[in-house]
Amino acid sequence: TAHCLLEAMPDGHVYTIDTFDGRSGGDVLKTWPKMKLIEDVLLNLHEFDGRYTVIIGNSVDIALQFANASVDIAFIDAAHDYASVAYDITRWLPKVRPGCILAGHDYDKHSRYIPDSCLEQHHNLDCCDEHNCHPGVIVAVDEAFRDVKTKDSVWWVEV
Repeated sequence: TAHCLLEAMPDGHVYTIDTFDGRSGGDVLKTWPKMKLIEDVLLNLHEFDGRYTVIIGNSVDIALQFANASVDIAFIDAAHDYASVAYDITRWLPKVRPGCILAGHDYDKHSRYIPDSCLEQHHNLDCCDEHNCHPGVIVAVDEAFRDVKTKDSVWWVEV
């Protein structure tokens, strides 16, 4: 995501925030050493040297370090359970400048059929394996916003 944002904003600076513990990345990432994950991010972003800052930490804690209305785009893609996504939205929404974008990943609602029962029963999980979706993301975003724009599994709202 950081790579795409940097390509799309030639004059922009991206702050990428991650615990690098692999918690939301599935079993494969849980087996990778933290330093390997960090090295991969740095390698992926090397062509944008000076235009990004990697911050290691929890996104809701790091949000406190940003002033309100100081961010042009906040892209949420941390833990995917309902409580975590809702908390990320609550923390990052005030940080976004008016007229700018709050966005996120894994809003699977429009890319495949997901029964309401899945959203109700599995929104506290990181992922629903049966329907290959992230019900917590869908429920938290739908509760927070009425006019959500989407493309594939990315969601965004103008603040």
